[in-house]
Amino acid sequence: SLKFSEHAGKGERGFVFGKLFCHERVVYLSGHSHHLEHRFDPVCKNHLFISGGGGAKLYPVNVQDPDAKFVASEHGFLEIIFSENHLETIFISEKNRVLYKASLPSHHKSPW
Repeated sequence: SLKFSEHAGKGERGFVFGKLFCHERVVYLSGHSHHLEHRFDPVCKNHLFISGGGGAKLYPVNVQDPDAKFVASEHGFLEIIFSENHLETIFISEKNRVLYKASLPSHHKSPW
């Protein structure tokens, strides 16, 4: 969901990602890109969470991206809560405000 970035590549299925993660992982976590995002890839059937709003200059984002469930050019962090039955994710702003929450059910006997 980046508008302009040398890290945008050809989408999350581009470069090495597609070969390593497509259809192999349910959740992929990244922190390099300078924004906050949750996206679902309908081709690979996995979720990508980017928590890169830690303090450096933020990147502009495309809030109209159809695969982005949430995207924000804000400083903040991602809290992840693992349980036997689901994964809960919470994006929190630098002012301790909840920006977005998502709960993903486990599809495996040993979910994480």
